[in-house]
Amino acid sequence: MGLDLRSCMNLTQFCNELDMNFDFLMIDACHALNFRDQNSMLTRDIALNRSDTSIKYSWWQDAIVCKINARLVDCDSPFPHIQERSEAIMAQEINLCTHVNVSHIVLDLPVKGERIDNFCAILNRNLQNLTLQQ
Repeated sequence: MGLDLRSCMNLTQFCNELDMNFDFLMIDACHALNFRDQNSMLTRDIALNRSDTSIKYSWWQDAIVCKINARLVDCDSPFPHIQERSEAIMAQEINLCTHVNVSHIVLDLPVKGERIDNFCAILNRNLQNLTLQQ
């Protein structure tokens, strides 16, 4: 049984509670309120996520499930700049998950009925890259 956290302010505290009640925690891969534009992604002026050293390394692999929220990306937007930004965000979050060695990633799909052609192509490309890296 796991706990899906919409907001996780103190990951260390939740990991300590994990010992008592839950098998895993599901957290956002990146801070949901963190607006990332091209400049902030290049300069690292803002924190992408909590530090990967805030908890034991083994917790990332054994007890943390990262999720990537579809509401933060719109890969099939009619506007090219939004598509590019969304693609960069997806790649950034997947790269972060692989960096901290998370063994499971949950990806919310876009709303039913929307076009998801570009979203699927980007996801497929990232999955192929992960397979090639291993």
